Amino acid sequence: MKRNPIDDIAKIAKAKVPLFFVIHKDDMIVPNAENSDVLVTKYRAAGGEAQVHVNR
Repeated sequence: MKRNPIDDIAKIAKAKVPLFFVIHKDDMIVPNAENSDVLVTKYRAAGGEAQVHVNR
């Protein structure tokens, strides 16, 4: 079974790797609610720093 990298996000947060996302608020191909929003929430909960820039 292939693992999702989001499942190991605590390891990256522990290493203090900052994340920066550039997203479009109406992205239909990669929906934010199913992808970057989930990752950012989990990353911040694990103590990591994540920034999101939203293009409109």
